[in-house]
Amino acid sequence: MFAQITLNVDRPDPGFTVPYKAVVTTQERKFVVKLVDGRAKWVDVKTGFTGKEKVEITGDLKDGDKLVKQANEEMKEGATLPVKQ
Repeated sequence: MFAQITLNVDRPDPGFTVPYKAVVTTQERKFVVKLVDGRAKWVDVKTGFTGKEKVEITGDLKDGDKLVKQANEEMKEGATLPVKQ
């Protein structure tokens, strides 16, 4: 037998859902790469709920911010990033 439930959870901080590959995890930190004026900015995040292909993140982000979908730590902070339209 299986049961299906809906669990309402209060979230202390509003979060965003991003692809797993958008979050970079190193020994020192967990971050996403945000595009600011054509340059890379590392933004520290905390992860929350995870789904099949996405993960919830919270950090110094707001609606409309542009994040790199497949980020890595070789994208140095301040580096110019090409943007696909």
